Amino acid sequence: MVRVAFFLLAAAAALLVACEPLEAPPPEAFPLARERMETGGEIPEEFGELVGVTTTAGYRESYAQLWFEDTEGTIRIVYVHIDDRRIDPSVDLIRRSRPAVEPETGEEQP
Repeated sequence: MVRVAFFLLAAAAALLVACEPLEAPPPEAFPLARERMETGGEIPEEFGELVGVTTTAGYRESYAQLWFEDTEGTIRIVYVHIDDRRIDPSVDLIRRSRPAVEPETGEEQP
């Protein structure tokens, strides 16, 4: 009887040691908004300032991404096909929300 109890206790301890904590679920992802440029290959001035240029190894290697930020904080990602020397008319958007309360004054935003 003592052997059975010892065996069960050892098995339970082994299971507890072998268990790994579950990973937290990934945060919910939201799809990016998309708009179409109808400017004939020119980037509109309304897109704002160019704030970054990226490329991604292993994913669309012949593309560069131009990141623009407008005066309201909206980020637009323009894709340039380097090999074909053309701009993709589809543009991804990342909109930025305004805080509900103005940090400096504590007043509510309209």
